[in-house]
Amino acid sequence: MTSMIVLSKNYSESRWCLNELLKILECMEIVKQSVLPVFYDVDPSEVRNQKGSFGEAFAKLKDRFEGNEEVLKWKAALEKLANMSGVELKNYRKESEFIEVIIQWVELRLVNETPLSVAKYLVGIECCKQDIYQHLSLERNDIIRTSLDVCDIDKGINVIKHRLRS
Repeated sequence: MTSMIVLSKNYSESRWCLNELLKILECMEIVKQSVLPVFYDVDPSEVRNQKGSFGEAFAKLKDRFEGNEEVLKWKAALEKLANMSGVELKNYRKESEFIEVIIQWVELRLVNETPLSVAKYLVGIECCKQDIYQHLSLERNDIIRTSLDVCDIDKGINVIKHRLRS
């Protein structure tokens, strides 16, 4: 599982967001969920210390839930999140570069987390191989043998190149 937490100046005003943050960090610990903090127009130190505009928003929420133990959990979670490696908008000249970095991070996680499997008995693979051989005008024995060495592979590549050029 992968989660991306986008922290903005008003993020800490939302009790729902902070409760989701607690759940995401719990999943990170229990099921090793990948988490990317995205700092959008907010500095990680403001999140860590609840300072600046981020801190002002958190103070409003804190006043509404004074004495509630959730506030301490939220504060600890925000500190933990701010100490994690994340992506900060201020480090990029263009927002498009910032978004591209996020996309690459997500793609990397999704590819690595997608289980790939190959069936033990492939059905229909022979006809697919025949189509490939026909398009290349190759006979099966031109390339494939039971044991291949470097010379065989080189010869096969040369056969393919020659057939593609003609």
